[in-house]
Amino acid sequence: MRVRKNIFALADDTLYWYSKAVENLKARPINEPTSWWYLGAVHGFPTDPKLSTYWCDATGVGASETLFHDLYWRQRPIATRYVLPWFRIYLYYFERIVADAVIEEGGPSDWALPYWNLCLNLNKGSAICKQTEVVKVPKQFGDTQEPNSQYPGLWIKGRRIPTLNNRHNLRLPALTSQINSSNENRVNDFELIHFTEMSHKIETDMNLVCVEMGGALAELETAALDPIFWLFHANMDRLWQQWSNLLHNDNPTDSKWRKHSFMFHDAAGALATTNVEQVRCTSQLNYCYQ
Repeated sequence: MRVRKNIFALADDTLYWYSKAVENLKARPINEPTSWWYLGAVHGFPTDPKLSTYWCDATGVGASETLFHDLYWRQRPIATRYVLPWFRIYLYYFERIVADAVIEEGGPSDWALPYWNLCLNLNKGSAICKQTEVVKVPKQFGDTQEPNSQYPGLWIKGRRIPTLNNRHNLRLPALTSQINSSNENRVNDFELIHFTEMSHKIETDMNLVCVEMGGALAELETAALDPIFWLFHANMDRLWQQWSNLLHNDNPTDSKWRKHSFMFHDAAGALATTNVEQVRCTSQLNYCYQ
C-alpha cells in the first residue's frame, strides 16, 4: 500500500523525484493523456491558451483546434456533493502517472504523492487534526524569482510565497457534528446534506489559500499547473478520509451518489471510468495517509 506523507515530515527524497517526474511530464505534448499539460487541462483550460502566461509553455498548444477534449477536460465539479470523490479519483490517476515517471527517471517504485497539511489549529484536541506548525512554503519550491536549482520542476512563475498562518484555520463544524433524524425515510437526505456541507467548507478554505498563493494557483484554468496544487488537494482528500473515520460520519448511502461515475485516463493513457462507490475509502485504491 502506498503511503502519502506530510510534506513537513518528509525525511527522504520524495520531493526530488516529484521534481524529476514533473519535468518528464512537461516534455510530453498536451494531447498525450499522461502529460503534465493534459492532466492540468482536466481541471481547467482557457478559451485561448496562447494568451495564457502558463499555457503558452505547453508542448503542442495551438497546433490543432481539436486539442480540447470536451469529455475529459474542464471536468472539475464546483460546490457539489461530487467534489471530494472527483478529486480522489483525479489524484489517484495523477499519482499513478507521476509514479511511473519517477520509475522512468530511476526513482523508487513506491513513490507516493505527499500532502500539504493546511489544518492549522483545527478544533484543538479533536481527533481530526492536532495543532500544527505554521505552514511556510518549503525551500524546494524556490522563491518568487527563481527555482531551487536542485528541484527545478517544483517552481512556477508568478507564485507568491506567503506564510499560511492562522488566517487559514479550517473551521469545519460539519466534521464533528452528527446526523440527527428520527424519520428513516429522510436518512438519505440528511446524509447528503451533512456530507455536502463538510465538502463545501473544505473546498472553500482550499480555494482561499490558492488565491493567496497567487500565480497559476489563483485561477481555475491554470491551478493544476502548479505542483503545489496536487499537495494541497491531497490534504483535502485526507480530510475526507479523516471525516469518514469518525463515528456518525458515514458516507452517503444514496445510490445515485454512489453510482455516479467520472472518466479519466490511467497511467497507460487508456480511458478509465470510475464511480463513487469504488472510492469511498482510500484503502479501495491501495493507499493511505501517514
